[in-house]
Amino acid sequence: MVFCGKLRSGRFQRQSIGPSTEGAEPSERGYGRIPILLNSLAYGMIKGHGGSSVMLDGEDRWRTALDAAGMGVWDWDVVAGRIYYSRIWKEMRGFGDGEDGPAVGQWRDWVHPDDHAVVDKLIVDHLAGLTPHYEFEHRIKCKDGRYKWVIARGMACERDEDGRPLRIVGTNLDIDVAKRAAILARRHGKLLEAIAACNLAIARRKSIDELSSDICRILVERGEIDMAWVGRPSPDGRLIEPITSFSRDPEAHDIKHFVIMTSAEHPFGRGPTGTAYRGPGAVWIDDVVTDTSTAVWHDRAANSGLKGAAAIPIYQKGRIVNVLTLYTDEPAFFDETTKTLLQDMGAQFGLALDALEAERAATRFRNSLRLSEWRARAIFERAPLGIALVDSVTGLFLDANAKFQEILDRDLAALQRLSWQDITPLAELEKCIEGVTPFLNGEVPSYSCEKGYLRPDGSVVPTSLTATRFDTPDGENPRHLVMIEDITERIDLQQQLSQRQRLEALGQLTGGIAHDFNNLLTVIIGNSEALALELGEGDLGELAGLILSTGERAADLTGRLLTFARKQSLIPRAIKIGELIDGLLPLLRRAVPDGIELKLPARFSSRSVYADPAQLEMALLNLVLNARDALPDGGTIEISSENILVGNESGLIELQPGPYVVIALGDNGVGMGEETLEKAFDPFFTTKGPGQGSGLGLSMVYGFARQSGGHVELTSRPGEGTTVRLYLPATTDALPRTPSVHATADDRGTGEVVLIAEDDSMVRKFVSSQVDALGYRTIAVLDGHSALAVLGSDTPVDLLFTDIAMDGGMDGIELAHRARAIRPELPLLFTSGHAEEHLQRLAELGALLLRKPYRKKELAAHLRQALDGVR
Repeated sequence: MVFCGKLRSGRFQRQSIGPSTEGAEPSERGYGRIPILLNSLAYGMIKGHGGSSVMLDGEDRWRTALDAAGMGVWDWDVVAGRIYYSRIWKEMRGFGDGEDGPAVGQWRDWVHPDDHAVVDKLIVDHLAGLTPHYEFEHRIKCKDGRYKWVIARGMACERDEDGRPLRIVGTNLDIDVAKRAAILARRHGKLLEAIAACNLAIARRKSIDELSSDICRILVERGEIDMAWVGRPSPDGRLIEPITSFSRDPEAHDIKHFVIMTSAEHPFGRGPTGTAYRGPGAVWIDDVVTDTSTAVWHDRAANSGLKGAAAIPIYQKGRIVNVLTLYTDEPAFFDETTKTLLQDMGAQFGLALDALEAERAATRFRNSLRLSEWRARAIFERAPLGIALVDSVTGLFLDANAKFQEILDRDLAALQRLSWQDITPLAELEKCIEGVTPFLNGEVPSYSCEKGYLRPDGSVVPTSLTATRFDTPDGENPRHLVMIEDITERIDLQQQLSQRQRLEALGQLTGGIAHDFNNLLTVIIGNSEALALELGEGDLGELAGLILSTGERAADLTGRLLTFARKQSLIPRAIKIGELIDGLLPLLRRAVPDGIELKLPARFSSRSVYADPAQLEMALLNLVLNARDALPDGGTIEISSENILVGNESGLIELQPGPYVVIALGDNGVGMGEETLEKAFDPFFTTKGPGQGSGLGLSMVYGFARQSGGHVELTSRPGEGTTVRLYLPATTDALPRTPSVHATADDRGTGEVVLIAEDDSMVRKFVSSQVDALGYRTIAVLDGHSALAVLGSDTPVDLLFTDIAMDGGMDGIELAHRARAIRPELPLLFTSGHAEEHLQRLAELGALLLRKPYRKKELAAHLRQALDGVR
């Protein structure tokens, strides 16, 4: 008997299985004892499946052993479409031994909806042969509708020649009690942490409103509460009005229109808040959707998703002055431990109110002073900012909190041996002394700046600093308090944004220039082509051909500029990275000399990317050539790829969240310094000698990546080499492609009327003459409004040939839509030098696109096929 086994290489092959694994390496016997158990069980089952009329004793023994261990077993014969559930499995789920368990097609319905994603992925991966077995914890529904936690384990123990599962066995272990206990313990831990933070907020705040707001926020953010609000009686005592609230879903849990009465005679006063206000103790409700005391809010509660509720009265000097009300999305949330913790916190809340009032009394001055000192120390030690106390005369550090020590990478003992001048970079010292002197002389109450501090390793950490006076009671020994924040990340983001804005500005500039060049080149290439044909093979004809080839080289240059400006017309599609590089590999190997090793991984990313394959090949070739030039004495160029998922917190501000493929190309060559690195993507910037490079290689790669929805990262150190990371989005729905056009010998007109809309007078004159020469009659206008005037008249028009980008407040696509409204069957032909952003709109119109600059035969082919309706 055979089954599909996973080898160390990650591939699958058919293997014999049996009850013995003697002599096998540990890694070949499976990952842990469960796979061994499943293999042995599978062996017995498969032997029985292979034709024996009686189950082997071994299978019975294993099932008995699993039953004794409390494991429910299932066995799915995929070929026969039969599934077996053990007695323990059925008991675990609430089925009788004589009842049938759920059919295979119903399995997913019995998994908790919140667990679908994890369960689906692990099982699909295993069925696809990506894992030797699967194991996960999840919630599974019982017959009575309850969910319980289980550990699910399983494996495909038999596969066909193609690796498709033929038989799958698995176990479920009931861990519901332990899991729920763990969840409850975690909840208590998080609530303890939240209450500790609330107590800290209580210690810090003097305003009841601020304190209430902080407590609500902390309980929701840290304590697994879904909504919290604090209310107090209205001036007339009839209503309980909210002071503040905090919620995970503010729209669904809006309390602005809540009506809570203080009297139990009104239905709106019988809920948890009104009842708690009347005292004496807290009110706990398992489910506000079903509790009779909350009947008037049942519909609203059901729509909001809130279930459990608690209302805790807040006492001040023996009377209830506020009510803290909490809601959760889980019924019966508030167990005895939770109740005790929250009531203790409510008591602390009330004590804080007592303390706040007592602090205003002169008779409690000493206690207030000690509390203030404690608060100050708590803030000092636990503040998220670095705080230090400095001698204003000597500049020596007297004290520093943990955050200050962390930012400077020095402990308190080391700091107390230093002055702030000792750890200020020499380049900044003079400026710092000049800026802080008025503050130290008492001329200003505070001082703020951005400055660097030296760390022990010689690096400089940038900080935002604020210093305030800290006078001692005796007025002697002047001191000041320094607060700093590490702004390294902020500066990095600012630099990224600055570079992005600079490249955007360069892109707009080069894009505009390239657009104008395309108009000029359309005329130059078209006229030089006509002149070369007219003059034949003589000297003048050769000169005309030279003009034509020069114009085409210039057109290639403008194409690169448009790529940098992200306005080059791309034809994106789904690309397998490995297949593309395999096809490009011969060219890449020819591009590097023998002294340079080109290293490739055994396997590239299995994901497809959405990009223009020709532009991607050109980008990779440019990167390889750059790496080659950085290896004058030989070395290594390494190409690799990886799959990543970009999130909101990734730090890649240029990328939208989602899946990407990263193609990395690194070398161990000469590398680049910071100054060169900052300008590496600038068009025409190059470190090569005259005639050795255009300076557009990296610019083109940058523009291609950004236009494709990706990004480029460049890291380099002098003498260590350079790595370029090209981010491209994983496959999405492809954009509709514009129709393709092929030239033929019969691409001439027969007197049809072509309406030409072109705002550039030189291009308009040239195009009119070219179209006339091809056997058509032309009407040339300078903008869309003029074209609509012609179309609105009785003038015959057989084709509208329009530029996309035109002045006059109407582009070519808007003109086309309005023209079709006048003449619905009017054929359309568009022209542009950069129409990438218009491809979707062109596809909707079913129109052809002629890209500038173009040759006469291309113009002829597009005119003919647009008129003939060829798509």
